[in-house]
Amino acid sequence: MKTRKEAPLKKDPGQRKDGRIDALEARLREAEGALAEAVQARIEAEQRARDDVDARVRERTAELKGAYEALQAETMKRREAEEARIRLAAAIEEAAEGVAVISTTGVVQYVNPAFSRITGYEQAEVVGENVGILGRVDAKTYASFMTTITGGNTWSGRLSGRRKDGTAYEIEVVMSPVRDASGQIINYAALSRDVTEEARLESQLRQAQKLEAIGTLAGGIAHDFNNMLAIIMANTELVLDDLEHMEGPRRNLEHILKAAQRGRDLVKQILMFSRKTGHGRKPLALTPLLKETWKFLRSSLPTTIEMHADFRAGADSVLADPAEMQQILMNLATNSAYAMQESGGDLTMSFSTVFFGPADPLPVADMPPGGYVLLTVSDTGVGMTDAVRRRIFEPFFTTRRAGEGTGMGLAVVYGIVKAHGGAINVESTPGKGASFGVYLPLTRVSGAAEGTDDAKPLRGGHERILFVDDEELLATAARMMLERLGYEVTAVTSSTEAWRIFLGGPMRFDLVITDQTMPGMTGTMLAEKILRVRKDMPIILYTGHSDTVSPEKAQTLGIRAFSTKPVVRGKLARTVRRVLDGEPM
Repeated sequence: MKTRKEAPLKKDPGQRKDGRIDALEARLREAEGALAEAVQARIEAEQRARDDVDARVRERTAELKGAYEALQAETMKRREAEEARIRLAAAIEEAAEGVAVISTTGVVQYVNPAFSRITGYEQAEVVGENVGILGRVDAKTYASFMTTITGGNTWSGRLSGRRKDGTAYEIEVVMSPVRDASGQIINYAALSRDVTEEARLESQLRQAQKLEAIGTLAGGIAHDFNNMLAIIMANTELVLDDLEHMEGPRRNLEHILKAAQRGRDLVKQILMFSRKTGHGRKPLALTPLLKETWKFLRSSLPTTIEMHADFRAGADSVLADPAEMQQILMNLATNSAYAMQESGGDLTMSFSTVFFGPADPLPVADMPPGGYVLLTVSDTGVGMTDAVRRRIFEPFFTTRRAGEGTGMGLAVVYGIVKAHGGAINVESTPGKGASFGVYLPLTRVSGAAEGTDDAKPLRGGHERILFVDDEELLATAARMMLERLGYEVTAVTSSTEAWRIFLGGPMRFDLVITDQTMPGMTGTMLAEKILRVRKDMPIILYTGHSDTVSPEKAQTLGIRAFSTKPVVRGKLARTVRRVLDGEPM
C-alpha cells in the first residue's frame, strides 16, 4: 500500500529569515569563541615564548656576568702576577748577590748585574755561552756538584774563579733545580755571594793563629837553646885566650864560635818573629836610619839591580828599635834582590805618611785607624803565585835552593812589624815582581836620629861579684871569664843558695848577676829580696827568654841592667863595668 506523502508545512518567510539569522549569529558566536580561544592561546603561547626568552636572557645574562666577573678576576690575578714578576725581576736586578739561570745542558740563560760585577763579564758576554767560560772547578768538587743537582737536590759550597781581568775571586754558591708543572727539571738557578774579602780575612786569621802557635813554641825552646849556645861560646872564648899563639887550633875554634854566633842570631830572629822581644824601643826618626841603610844596600847589592829611593815623608817618628827597623829594610831588600838575581831589575823603596779614618778602608784588616809611616819595597823580579804569597811569612818556608837561606827573613819582618803594632801586606803577580807595604804607627813624640855607639875596649876590675845561674857549665864559664878580667867571683847554681850566701854578708858583694828562669826562685824574686835588704845593691838580670819580665819591669824593680842570653865576653864585660861605674845603660 502506498504511503501518502504528507505535504511539507510551509513556513512563514519571516520565520525563515529569523532562523537564518539565529544560525548565523550562533555560528558567529562560535567563530568568535573559537577566535577568542585562538587569540588567547596565541597570547598565552606568545607569553610563554616571552617568558622563555626572558628566562633564557636572564640565564645568559647571568652566564655572561659570571664570565665577566671571572674574566675580571683572571685579569686581576694576571695583573698581580705580572706586578709580582716585575717586582721579582727588579729585586733580582738590584740584588747584591749574583743570580744566574743555567740550562740543563750548561748554557747560561740569564745573569743579573751583580753577577757581572762579581765576575767582570757583562750579560751579553755570557748569555748563550757555556758556563765553562767562567772557569773550571777541581774534579772532586765538580763530581759532588753534578751528582747533587742532577739528582734534583740543592748544592751549596765555595767556588774560586778569575774575573775577566784575571784577578781571583771566591764565591759562595747555592744552586737549585727549577721544575716545570710535570716535575721535570728544566734549568738551574744559581745564587752566588762574593766572599773574596771574607776568605782573605779568614786566611789572615788562620795564618796569624798558625804563626802565633809557632811563636809560642819558639819562645819555649829559646831559653834552653840560648843556655847551650852560651856555654859553647863562653868556653870557646876561654880556650881562644889560652891558645893565643897557636894559629891552627885557634882557626878551628873561631869556626866553632862563628857557628855558635849564627845559632845565636837565628834564635834572635825566631824570638823577633814570635814577638817575644821588644826591647830598646824609643821615639825614632826613620829617615836618617833608612838613608844610612840604603847607602849600605847600594854598595852591597849586584850592579845588575837598579836602585831607586824616595824618602820625602813629612812625619817619620815611630816608637821603634833602630836595629829592628834596619833589619826590616835589609830583609825586604835582600828578598827582592834574590828575586832579580838571574836577570836583574829595579828595586824601589818609597817612604810616605798615610792616615786612615774610622770609615776608611784599611789595607790590612786587623790594623786600627790612625796615622802610619808607610815603607814600600818593590821589585821587578819573578813574582810569586798566590799559594806562595799566602805562606811567605811562615818561619822556615823558602823557595830558595838548599843552602841559600833559612826561610826566616820575611818571618822576622812579620814578627817585628806586628810587635811594633804595625801591619804588612804584599801584592805580587808571577813574572811581574812583588811589592811589600810596611805600616808602622806614627808617634807624637819626635824621634832622634840613631847614632853609632862605638864599642869601648874591654875593661875589668877588682870588685866582688855574686853570679847565679842554674846551668852549672854556664855559671863556671861566666866565673872564669869574669875572673880573667880581674873580678872576684862567687858562682852558684841555685837562687836559694845565692840568697843564703847574700844574707850571710850583704856588704860582701859589689854586684849581683842573676839568671831569670830558675827553679824555686826566679831572678826577679831574688832581686826583690836582695833590694829589700840592701837598696843600693847593683843587680844585672839576664835571660834566655821570659814572658814575665821586660827591661821596663826590671827597671821598676830597681834592677840596674837587663840583658839577654847568650852572654858573650865582650857584652858581659861592658855591661858589668857600666853598672859598677854608674854609667847609663
